[in-house]
Amino acid sequence: MRDDKEDIKEAFKFIYKLTNVTKEEIRAKTRKRQPVFARQLLAYYLRKNTRMSLHQIGETIDRDHATIIHSVNKITEDAEYDAYVRDMKEAIDGKVAPYIYSLRVKLTESYTETKGIQNKVDDAFRVILNNIELFETHKRSMESKSLYDNALRLQQTEIGLLREQVRDLKSSISSIMK
Repeated sequence: MRDDKEDIKEAFKFIYKLTNVTKEEIRAKTRKRQPVFARQLLAYYLRKNTRMSLHQIGETIDRDHATIIHSVNKITEDAEYDAYVRDMKEAIDGKVAPYIYSLRVKLTESYTETKGIQNKVDDAFRVILNNIELFETHKRSMESKSLYDNALRLQQTEIGLLREQVRDLKSSISSIMK
């Protein structure tokens, strides 16, 4: 039988793979978006994949049990309408970090420690995931050639918008890096 220390170590490693947020950043007393989100994911992970009590999970991340309850509920509820959160939740439920998140970690690690870059990368991934899901939804609902043609036009429009957003992201990053 595994002990809690092994489960906690595995949980922090898994959440790092998904979010590129370190154990120290998760446990820090900060309200920055990315560490808060990683903290919520960690609470969800520990609650769903271990036998730890709410109090024990709270001690692990220096929060109280009420915060743990809120975190677990937030991930569960947000996954219903947010593709990015749903993707993270499904990764935790299956204990499999999709390759795309390993790529995300590599992208963020390739930049210097400049403020704001991580948020811009997260925003880019959120846009990409939302657009992929949008196209897949339209593709599944197509029943005739005309619908297929409309979906292709929609995809080309979405790809054009995505290219513009990536171009803007690159220029923002290059201006920050200077």
